[in-house]
Amino acid sequence: MTDKTIESLDAYIADRLAKIEDLEKRYGTGVRPGWVGEEITILSYYVQDAINARNELEQNNAANNITN
Repeated sequence: MTDKTIESLDAYIADRLAKIEDLEKRYGTGVRPGWVGEEITILSYYVQDAINARNELEQNNAANNITN
């Protein structure tokens, strides 16, 4: 089950990164509507949170493999 969870986190991260890239392509990195910057910030937070969750799962898996 954990491998599936890690895979789903990978897919989630890739999806959020693709959304960030799409917003940057569409609106650029200079002057753009305020909501775009806010959306990128929120998506970046979600990405970092998912990366942290994935790393925690990997650490727990490693610890479980050592104790088993």
